[in-house]
Amino acid sequence: MSNSLENLPLDHDIYSHLMKISYAEHVPVSKLINDMLREHMDVYLLWRQMGYVLVSKEVLKSSLTRTPNDELLEYAGKIASRYREAAILMRGRPSLEAYINLIRAFIGVNGYSVEKSKNGENDVLIVQFNINGKYSLFLGNAYKILLEEFAEIERFEITDNLAFFEYRKR
Repeated sequence: MSNSLENLPLDHDIYSHLMKISYAEHVPVSKLINDMLREHMDVYLLWRQMGYVLVSKEVLKSSLTRTPNDELLEYAGKIASRYREAAILMRGRPSLEAYINLIRAFIGVNGYSVEKSKNGENDVLIVQFNINGKYSLFLGNAYKILLEEFAEIERFEITDNLAFFEYRKR
């Protein structure tokens, strides 16, 4: 179901920029605006409520490189708790679907990639960060904590570039 806002006034510069993006990406303006608003509501507004800030990859790499692994795992638990709160704020309660949607939103807005597929009866989630092993360890374990709430982890691997999860829903 969709609703229409007729005669929605837009600033001329915003309208021109939207038209350029729409043309370059071969996407209708309405879809472009809907996607932007959804990302804003699902990511940016939520992050503000949770106290997140934007940090450059270089600052993040440098900070993580000097952080001991046990401390990173502690932070992973704290971030998982934040995701749980976000699932409650967005969906009313945590669920595997809510967690996957939050992970996808975070990955998308940060320019990382995520692939979800099947391996027999199991689901497979591959999150490619391409930052460093410490970052993969940190966020990979945060995501593992979330997935374990609703799934059995069959296989979990961390590399310098990615986190791999093979899991079965409970």
